[in-house]
Amino acid sequence: MPRRDEIHSELDADPRSVYFKQAARGVPIRMALLAALLESDSTLDPEPPAAEPTWPAQPVGVTCANQRCICHTEARHVGMRFRLASRLPLRAHCPYCSHEIVFGRVGCSTTRHHHARDSRDVLKIRPEHMVFFRDELHAESAGFEAARTPSPAPPGA
Repeated sequence: MPRRDEIHSELDADPRSVYFKQAARGVPIRMALLAALLESDSTLDPEPPAAEPTWPAQPVGVTCANQRCICHTEARHVGMRFRLASRLPLRAHCPYCSHEIVFGRVGCSTTRHHHARDSRDVLKIRPEHMVFFRDELHAESAGFEAARTPSPAPPGA
């Protein structure tokens, strides 16, 4: 990939520069395409595996920790989204850069209650109704109230 006068060499250090990665990945891609066209190899799967679902994030005081992530640099065009990494304790990752989204409380947009991220009640919240909060103060300032925990059963009951 000769650069010549097309792209200045100072841009090589920019984290958004991906042309070297693209050039490096081009060889195995072309090899796979040729093999598939010649039917000598079944490297191309007719049905790609389903992508992990992502949901729009409703963060209050919470963002992706990676400041170079596209959700920060291209915020006008890319909305904040999340991918669930685990349900208990609840962990969410940014689908663009895979950094963990750090939050202290999670709320339900339908019940308007908020819970600790390691609460079993979080399992009842559908991902599309999750709202992430930095802490209890942010949750309550957004109009969410703390979920009432059921009182423990009396001994011997």
